Amino acid sequence: MKKTIAVISVIFLVLVFYSYWEENLGEGGTTNEISSFLYHKNVGGMGNCPPDDFCTFEETLYESGEYIKNDPSAESNMVRNITRKYFSKEDLGKIGEAIESSGLLLKDCSGEKPVFDYFVTHEIFYGDKNLKIEFPNCKEEMEAIDRVVADIAKEADRGYRLTISETTQGRYEDISIGAGNLHEREKMDENGNSVTALFMGLWINYKPDSSLNTTKTVFEGDNFSVGKYNIFIKEIVSTSNAETKAKILSGASGVSSGYVTLYIEEE
Repeated sequence: MKKTIAVISVIFLVLVFYSYWEENLGEGGTTNEISSFLYHKNVGGMGNCPPDDFCTFEETLYESGEYIKNDPSAESNMVRNITRKYFSKEDLGKIGEAIESSGLLLKDCSGEKPVFDYFVTHEIFYGDKNLKIEFPNCKEEMEAIDRVVADIAKEADRGYRLTISETTQGRYEDISIGAGNLHEREKMDENGNSVTALFMGLWINYKPDSSLNTTKTVFEGDNFSVGKYNIFIKEIVSTSNAETKAKILSGASGVSSGYVTLYIEEE
């Protein structure tokens, strides 16, 4: 009986491993995580660096919009220098346009001799194309794409980007936020002048500690904390038109007349 149980256990483990291998490591040994890259850049060497200095950094942009830059050359006192940001769908669209307009998808980016004191490896996963390009191959095309990514990263806010339509709810990890009651009202601007601005009501549920659940009325630029999260209100947009207003006045449910975009960052 014990031998039978042992044999069944071994067979089960083999089947589990085979299933995992076929799903995640088959087809060339790439994992699902790697295939979710959109753009990956790895830089190292002394060329194109400050005099007498060695520079190296790595950038990864996932299809989800998560952007991570690891820059060991900028680390000090054993503190890791890692930047994490989130690109919007519009941002990803701009990068996709840059990739397509560069002509990379139709070019042979190989044949150039590598530079001995400086290396750059780009990996681009776009549609059904998996490209690996070593510097200085297709140098101008890659520099153009790099500029687009760098410009977006410079402007992108830190934290997880969440856009919530009015009368709906968004969620990140263990915090959920509902949005509604989009209106205009007077507020004082930074110069002390009275201006008309959009505001939105937020209903916040913080799972680790329900005593921190709260409701807030927010304007663009507001910043506040709930538990371990800092929340920044990036924009409040009204999409209301005559048809939408008529539906709202008629008492129709589930009608959105705008949305709020916010960023959530862990402290």
